[in-house]
Amino acid sequence: MKKIFLLAITVVLVMAFAVPAMAKVTIGGIVFVDAYWQHRDADYMQTPHVNNYAPVPGGGPARALDSSHTRFLLEVPSITRFYGKWVSKEGNVGMHIEFGIDGESSGEGVTTRHAYGWWQINDIFKLIVGQTNETFAKLKPKQTMAQEDDNRHSNGAGFGNYGNDREPRVQINAKLTDNFSLDVSAVYMRGNGAQALPAGVSVLAGTWAAAEEESCMPKFEVLLTAKFGPVTIYPAFMYYKAKYARDAGTAATILAGDDDEIMAYGWAIPVKFAYGPFSLAAEYVMGENIGTAGGGGINALAFAWDAQGDNRVIANSEQNAFWIDLGYTISPLAGIHFIWGMQNEELDRAGILNDRKRERDMWGLTLPLNVAPHFKITPNYFVYDWGDQEDGDQNIGGLGKETIVGVQFEVKF
Repeated sequence: MKKIFLLAITVVLVMAFAVPAMAKVTIGGIVFVDAYWQHRDADYMQTPHVNNYAPVPGGGPARALDSSHTRFLLEVPSITRFYGKWVSKEGNVGMHIEFGIDGESSGEGVTTRHAYGWWQINDIFKLIVGQTNETFAKLKPKQTMAQEDDNRHSNGAGFGNYGNDREPRVQINAKLTDNFSLDVSAVYMRGNGAQALPAGVSVLAGTWAAAEEESCMPKFEVLLTAKFGPVTIYPAFMYYKAKYARDAGTAATILAGDDDEIMAYGWAIPVKFAYGPFSLAAEYVMGENIGTAGGGGINALAFAWDAQGDNRVIANSEQNAFWIDLGYTISPLAGIHFIWGMQNEELDRAGILNDRKRERDMWGLTLPLNVAPHFKITPNYFVYDWGDQEDGDQNIGGLGKETIVGVQFEVKF
């Protein structure tokens, strides 16, 4: 991976000096370093937290640890990046390539964050092709520390933030007026399955991953951007469906009569506002099985259940998630953000087992300090409450809390 990354950097640098003089090339990068303490209370340490779910009663062993746990982490997270942008001398074609870089403590890997090109067809339509951000639930709170923690808390993913992915796409943007635009995208899905669950449950990822995918449509996203003075809203919708066929050559055969389709859909209402030193960003997401459609912070996935010899059925999950980020600019050198988020999930097991419900939330503060040109230090304090989980009439109890306090360093060019 190092050789590939060095080759990519070389290519970008060669492009910078080889393109015609009238073309515009931008090269940049950001290095992030996280230094923080993480505290997990006794309730958290006594819960397996396998894929963020506590076991059903008798469904799995609890950890032997019966006390809280505190540790210090010093990491170069994968949001550290190097990028190159190019725009033709005519100004109607462009390209963006960006790599994410892990430090040794985080896996020492290189990932592709962005790799796309665009063509401004005319004054109204723009074509975008390649890998870049989703248009569904496009906003994020201003918190990026603890990206490499094993719960990946960056941006509040899983605690109110949908946590959108970057996938290959074909996207058409239409500028309707100066204040309104519409984006329609067809997005490639990389075989999103479901989470592993305790014993006695047949899981989609383990059951159908070996089955033959009979058909899979792209995920479709529709985004409307509307500006009203200092307020901008980004209402969006997404839809995805996949169908699987019987594969008699595996132990996980899909039998006649089994459910063989997964459908996911969701609505998102992001909004942002700025007036003088004050800012507000917020986002509400609701949907069904939306984690199956790629939400990195969402655990609302479709599950396949083995009903003790009966046909497998899809147990759909529903979710509501919300976060808000209130900001105040103290001076050009300092600001403060208060962030709160919550989400609830409900898995409808269609009468096979008890329905499962769970709620959790987070809150915290960030204090970005521009201590020098190109150098920022951001103290962070966040509490993540994993909430309670209910299986039917049984309350599994509290899943514990995590507290993170530390500093993120950011250097950019």
